[in-house]
Amino acid sequence: MSNLQSPISKCLVAVVLLSSPVYGQARITGDLGTTLDTVFTSIRATAAVHPRSWLSLSPDLAGAVGAGGWFGLAGVRATVVAGPIEASIQLARGRFDEGLNPTGVVLTGVGATWHRGPFAVEATLREGRTRDSRHMEEIRPSRPPDTMAVWQPPETTMVESPGRLWRDVAARIDWSAGRLGASLESGVHFEVGAQRPWWGAVEGTWSLTPQFGLVAGVASRGRPLLQGSPANGLLRLGVRMSVGRVTAPLSRRNFEAVVIDRATNLTALRLYLPRVQRVELTADFLEWWVVKLEPLAGGVWETRLRMPPGSYRVNIRVNGGPWIVPPGLPAVQDELNGEVGVLRIP
Repeated sequence: MSNLQSPISKCLVAVVLLSSPVYGQARITGDLGTTLDTVFTSIRATAAVHPRSWLSLSPDLAGAVGAGGWFGLAGVRATVVAGPIEASIQLARGRFDEGLNPTGVVLTGVGATWHRGPFAVEATLREGRTRDSRHMEEIRPSRPPDTMAVWQPPETTMVESPGRLWRDVAARIDWSAGRLGASLESGVHFEVGAQRPWWGAVEGTWSLTPQFGLVAGVASRGRPLLQGSPANGLLRLGVRMSVGRVTAPLSRRNFEAVVIDRATNLTALRLYLPRVQRVELTADFLEWWVVKLEPLAGGVWETRLRMPPGSYRVNIRVNGGPWIVPPGLPAVQDELNGEVGVLRIP
C-alpha cells in the first residue's frame, strides 16, 4: 500500500494545481550604464506561472557583461506567498568569467521577503559551485642574470584548476513611492582565500514612465559578479527598460470606474482579481506616481481618487509584475511603444 501512496499523492497534488484557474506573466528588464572606468550592460528575462494564489513558478534567464567579467545563468524559482511574507527556493546553472577562465557554475539558494507598506525586506542565502577546469598555460624558461643563453621558445602545459565552493549571505531593503525607488543591499562572501568578504551597494531609481527609468548607485568593488554587478567600479549611472505582458486573462470582469460624488469628483476604481496578493495602479493624472488598491470582499480591489470628467491613461501591476492594461480598457501606445489603457470618465 505504501508503494501506491506516492504516485497517488502526486496525482492529487497535480489535480489540485490544475483544477484552479491559472494565469501567468512575463517580463524583460535591461540595464545599460557606465561607471568611472567602464561601460556595462545586463539583462534579465523572467516568466511566472501562478497555479494557486500562494504559489509562483518562475523560470529565469540572466546575463551581464562589464569590466568585472561576464556571466550567463538559466534557472527556476519557486515562491510561496503567505500574506506579507514570501519564501523562495532557486536553482540555476550557467557560466561566468571573472577575468581568469570561463567556468561552469551551479547555484542554489533560499530566500524570504517581507512586505510592509512601501518597504520590502529580503534575506537570501546562496551557494555556488564550479567544476574543475583545465587550461593551457605558457612556461618561459628561466635565464640566469648577466649570462648569455640561447633563446628557447616557451613551452605550453596543461594546468588543472580545482573547483570552487562559496556561500553568499545577503540582505536587501527596497523602498518605492510613486516614481522614486531605492534599495540598500549588503552581504558577506564566504570562500577560502577571499580577499574582501564583505560588500555593499546602494541604488536609486527614477521612473519616467512605467517602462523606462534612470538608475544611479554606489557599490563596493567586492560585490560578487553573480550578484548581478558586472561593473568593476564604485559609482554607476544608467538607464533601465522594463517591458512585459500577461500571458492569460487575469479577470472575468472589466476594470470599472464608479463616480461616488459628482460634486467632489470622487471616483472609485475597481478591479476583480481573486487570486492575487498585491495590485497597484499608475496613471497620467497621477503624474505616473503609484497608488495601491485595497482588497475588498469577494476578490475585489478598489481605490478612491478625485477624477474630473475626461480621458485618462492608466496601467496596473499585479504582484509586482509588469505594468499592463487593465482588463476591458482599450489599449494605445505610449511614447516608448509600450501599451497603456484608456479610461473615460463621463
